[in-house]
Amino acid sequence: AVEAEDVLSEIVSSGLLLEREYGIYSFVHITLREYLAAEHIRDRNLVHVLIKVVDDPWRRETTLLYAARSDSSPIVAACLDSGTERTLALAFACATESRARSQQLRDRLEKTIRR
Repeated sequence: AVEAEDVLSEIVSSGLLLEREYGIYSFVHITLREYLAAEHIRDRNLVHVLIKVVDDPWRRETTLLYAARSDSSPIVAACLDSGTERTLALAFACATESRARSQQLRDRLEKTIRR
């Protein structure tokens, strides 16, 4: 049987995790953290978390990673409702990455482009 401490030690020595303080670990690469956050949000249907932070540049990559594997319609709608330059850019990026989105949102995006 493999012990949890042995697995943790192996992951730390591989460079994926860093012990920041005694017993407190974090992933070294931010992209891995963003990916895991996006997967957590997708798996637990927590898209509302991303909707609340559409204008936060720190959440952009997590949102795009979520959109790549999920229907980003709620996020695109929130971005269009916000209407800032940053959120409009995110709306278009999510629409490009997303697996599915509503025709109504595609029409709203097209209308936004023509302005």
